[in-house]
Amino acid sequence: MFMYSENSVRLLIYVDNIIVAAKKQGELKWFYKKLLRRFSAKNLGEINKILGARVTRNRKNRTLKID
Repeated sequence: MFMYSENSVRLLIYVDNIIVAAKKQGELKWFYKKLLRRFSAKNLGEINKILGARVTRNRKNRTLKID
């Protein structure tokens, strides 16, 4: 896990899988802009599954469930 202290951007990296999280949408846009300058990558949108685990998010209750 990597954290960028000037923003609230958090990266969780495993081989070629990257999960990016931030408090504000603008911080995510900043990160993707920087990433795409250097690497060929694509944003797959909101996470549904990672490494065989299902990810369920409830924005209203601010919860994240991994199973």
